Amino acid sequence: AIGPSRAAGVSLAAIAAGLALFGSVETSLPGVFAAVTLWGLGTFSTMSMQQARLAAHAPELTSASIALNTSAIYIGQAAGATLGGAIISAGHILQLAWAGSAILVVALALSLLARRYERH
Repeated sequence: AIGPSRAAGVSLAAIAAGLALFGSVETSLPGVFAAVTLWGLGTFSTMSMQQARLAAHAPELTSASIALNTSAIYIGQAAGATLGGAIISAGHILQLAWAGSAILVVALALSLLARRYERH
C-alpha cells in the first residue's frame, strides 16, 4: 500500500499532467481522450485521499478536519472559477489548461511539503 499521502500526490500529479497534456493536444481526439482520462482519474480520487490523510493524521479530529477540508475545496473551486473566468474574459482561453496545470504543480509541491512535516 502506498498510503494516503503518496496517493494524494499521485492524484495531484495526474491532474496536472492531464491539464498540461490538454493544453498541448486540444485538436487531437486521442490526445484529448488521454488528457481527460488523466484529469478525471486524479480529480475524482483526490478528495478521498485527502480525507484519508486527514483522518490518519488526527483520528480524534476527523469530523472537524474533513469538514474544514471540504470547505477549503469549495473555496478553491470558487477561486478557480473566478481565475478561469478572468482568463477567458482577457481573451486567453487557450491558456486555461496551462494556468490550471501551473496551479496544480504548486498544490503538488505543498502536498509534498505537508507530507514531509507529517513524518515529524
